[in-house]
Amino acid sequence: QDAPSFAGEFVSFAGVDAHPRPVDRARGPRIVMGGHGAAAYERSARYADEWYGFALSPEAAAESVAGLGRAVERFGLQRAQGGLVVSVTPNVRLTPASVQQYARAGVHRLIPMLSGRTLDRALADVEAFAPAVLLG
Repeated sequence: QDAPSFAGEFVSFAGVDAHPRPVDRARGPRIVMGGHGAAAYERSARYADEWYGFALSPEAAAESVAGLGRAVERFGLQRAQGGLVVSVTPNVRLTPASVQQYARAGVHRLIPMLSGRTLDRALADVEAFAPAVLLG
């Protein structure tokens, strides 16, 4: 909506101008879920477009991808078209080798955690994590 508003039992708002807007206005925003274990994987397979794991090693990411795969086989993907996207914030420093480990584990997108508390350190991390650096 150009000028979204809502009045409900627990929350009311008006005059909001939020960006970015969903690409598919009819469907709304993409649903991202996380969590570990069969129930979390099943919820993701049923309702999500994307699954997100935080601070995972390549091995833990592979275990989660396998669990998601079992849930997808059992319940199917009702929302995602073309499959459930898997995003992970790694718990290791990104290097060309670690990026390949995550790719082999079935991760589609890496969301690195910036290590610095200063703008200079954060910018250095962004440069170090650039695809041209990590993927050659």
